[in-house]
Amino acid sequence: MTAEPARPAEAARAGLAAALKAAMKARDQATVAVARSLLSALDNKSAVPLVDRRAPMFAASAEAPRHDPTEAEIAQVFDAEVAERAAAAADYDRRGLSAEAARLRAEIAIIAQLRSDPPSGGG
Repeated sequence: MTAEPARPAEAARAGLAAALKAAMKARDQATVAVARSLLSALDNKSAVPLVDRRAPMFAASAEAPRHDPTEAEIAQVFDAEVAERAAAAADYDRRGLSAEAARLRAEIAIIAQLRSDPPSGGG
């Protein structure tokens, strides 16, 4: 019996969780922050828009249904995170805040690394 292949979102989350764990062990605060941000962005992408804004009437419905993002949607999440940081870095540069701009560019490099070489979720 073969294992079912991981869905893209599960694989991305597992890789990011492994990177987060490794960064925490290494006390790499920049990678910890970026991995947490990417995990949150993936969770937000998985959220299903609420059609009915009324509160659930029973306790079991506290967890909202989730959408399973495709590989293209996951790529859009990474692209959006990079674009947001790049725009903020450019704004910091215009204001003469080079240290903050450099920090954001370092985060962009971390995102690129996580995207191109995701760690395995195995441990």
